[in-house]
Amino acid sequence: MKKLYIQNLVLVITEKCNFNCRHCIRGNGYNINMSDSMFNQIFSEVKGINNLIISGGEQLLEKDRLLSLLNSLKENGVVLEQYGLTTNGTLYDEEIESIFDQYEAYVSSVALNDSSRINKKYH
Repeated sequence: MKKLYIQNLVLVITEKCNFNCRHCIRGNGYNINMSDSMFNQIFSEVKGINNLIISGGEQLLEKDRLLSLLNSLKENGVVLEQYGLTTNGTLYDEEIESIFDQYEAYVSSVALNDSSRINKKYH
C-alpha cells in the first residue's frame, strides 16, 4: 500500500482545557484524549507531513499525549518537516520545554537526511 504525504495536518490531541472562555468554539473542555492506538493508526498510513499543528483544548495539560504523538511519528518513520502548537501558554514549564526539545531533535534528524526529505523543491 502506498503511504500518504500530507501538506497540513491538524490534530486535536485533547479536548481538556484549564480555561472556560466564552468565545471558544470548544465550549467547556471535555475529558477526551486521542489514544496511542489512534496515533499509530493515523501514522501507519503516512510517509511525511510538511506541517503538523497540535491543537486542542489545552494540550499542555496532556504532556503524555505530546510524547505519545512524537513516539508514534518515530515508530512509523514519518518525516516531519515542521510543527506548531496552539496553547494558551499558562502551563509552559521546563518539562514542556524538554518535550519540545525532543520534537526539535526529531525534526532536525529527519531533515539532516536529505534523501528522506519529502518536499525537496521547497528547501
